[in-house]
Amino acid sequence: METTTLTEVSAVTTASATSPEAITAPVTTDAVEAALPRSRSESLKAYWADPAHRDQHAEKMKANWASSEKNVALAKKRSVQIRDQNGVEYESVNDAARKLSLHASNIRAHLKGRVKHVRGFTFTTVTRPDGH
Repeated sequence: METTTLTEVSAVTTASATSPEAITAPVTTDAVEAALPRSRSESLKAYWADPAHRDQHAEKMKANWASSEKNVALAKKRSVQIRDQNGVEYESVNDAARKLSLHASNIRAHLKGRVKHVRGFTFTTVTRPDGH
């Protein structure tokens, strides 16, 4: 094992040497490397090498997946059917935007009354038979 003194390693000298005896004490290369900051890739390798961290991450991902499925279901439930001035109905604002090559935010602004029309189109909401 190779040894060196702290006077040869300026990064460690200021951090750990507080007395003259500490500066002249022999230190192993491993101790010097441990005192230096690790690169991001080394830190990530060490993090993922620990099975506890991998299991914890897997649990978080499962929870996120479950909540994203709920959000998709809620979004479908909240989507509003709309109709343009020609009587064509669309399942949602995003559906109309895709089919007519418009921005969905502009259609929403029109439905809220902020703009009079969107590239010549006017829209109204469609009331569903179930009352939504």
